[in-house]
Amino acid sequence: MKHASDSSEQQTAESYMLEELGRKLGLTLQSSKLKLTTGNSVQIDGLNEEKQVLCEIYARIGKLKSAQSDKVASDFLKMLYVEKTFGCVWDKHFCFASEEAAASLQGQSWLTMAAKEMDVTIHVIEPSTAITESLVAAQKRQVMVNKSS
Repeated sequence: MKHASDSSEQQTAESYMLEELGRKLGLTLQSSKLKLTTGNSVQIDGLNEEKQVLCEIYARIGKLKSAQSDKVASDFLKMLYVEKTFGCVWDKHFCFASEEAAASLQGQSWLTMAAKEMDVTIHVIEPSTAITESLVAAQKRQVMVNKSS
């Protein structure tokens, strides 16, 4: 039996979504640790250095909660930091597993406006039925872990 906080389902979904996004964009995206000119490194969900493409993936089914929206904002900031550090424009993409989750970067929020202003393209790539079902089951299992007082 899996530990309640196990995130292997999200990792499987992210791999699927990354491959599909790469197919959609017509290039290869790889999860990579990118060494910055500042000496720092950042983990990027999807990277193609040759074409200067950055992608962050968020594998969640359903609406995001506050802390999850903060994670999206953090990933968004990471892409902007990479772009600023290298001193050139990168093609930036954010990929969600559901329309409800993508709503965090759509609508009228400040984060939505920032994403538009900074040219971040939003994608929704819904995983297969089997992957979606495993994500929903994992999210239920993980909620039980987070309910401590």
